[in-house]
Amino acid sequence: MEPTENQVIARNILKLRKSLQWTQRDLAQAVGANQAMVARWESSQTEPRTTTLEKIAQVFNVTAEELKQADLSAKRALQLTQDPELNRLLTEVPDYEPRDRDALKTVLEAISLKNRMRNAFQRA
Repeated sequence: MEPTENQVIARNILKLRKSLQWTQRDLAQAVGANQAMVARWESSQTEPRTTTLEKIAQVFNVTAEELKQADLSAKRALQLTQDPELNRLLTEVPDYEPRDRDALKTVLEAISLKNRMRNAFQRA
């Protein structure tokens, strides 16, 4: 028996979330939902609304249509950049110790802030 679209979406959300080693709460914060709602999506109790499905897709670097595909590859979905070396390094992050992941987040946040400030000044 073929899984329903809702079951496929549920499996893909769960697979992608776990591939990032995120908690349900992490995903909920990223898409503006609550942890209980993520649990319901992942158990196929309810399907995310279209706008929420788009947010989930964006977080995982896929399209909403790809979330509906039974053969979605977590590895393909998480290719975040066009830079193969950077993608390779990013795939190693789940193996880092928590302190190292926190340090990486701090560095990336600083770079992100710098770029947002630069962009803001360029528009002004």
